[in-house]
Amino acid sequence: MLCGGRVKGMKVTGDGGHVYVTRDNFFVTLSPYFIPIYAILVFAVFALIQYFLDLQNSQMIWGLFFWALGLSYCFHVFLTAHILRTRQPDIVSQGYLFSAVVIYLGNMMVLFVGLILISVGLEIGQVVREMYVEAIKAYLVIGDMAQNTAISINSALKSDSG
Repeated sequence: MLCGGRVKGMKVTGDGGHVYVTRDNFFVTLSPYFIPIYAILVFAVFALIQYFLDLQNSQMIWGLFFWALGLSYCFHVFLTAHILRTRQPDIVSQGYLFSAVVIYLGNMMVLFVGLILISVGLEIGQVVREMYVEAIKAYLVIGDMAQNTAISINSALKSDSG
């Protein structure tokens, strides 16, 4: 529905199954692997608790939320890993590398957006800027480490040959 298509039918057997849709694209094909339904449910329940009970400063509620989120995400990741152990035609049709990237980024995006939506006073622009700054810092540190490693290897090779 989200992508303008409709479900035409579904086939389920003991060996597997599939869904017939009127419009297919990579989002529709790969969404079961990167949309963690139970984690989204945890986000929704926590958002409702925050809205109606105003327990934003309760460490117990936040602890319970992160426990439930971790549990639901672990379930999603392990179920996905279990399913991917067998040959999945939808993964093959989209390509292994492309599917892996979309699944990883999709999972990270759900966490990213969900955490921003439930965090009071946190804006997406602020988080994106902070992530950009920290990513640049990380690349600079990694670049310095690589440069120092190359210098060390070069000097070790020069001392061995001389």
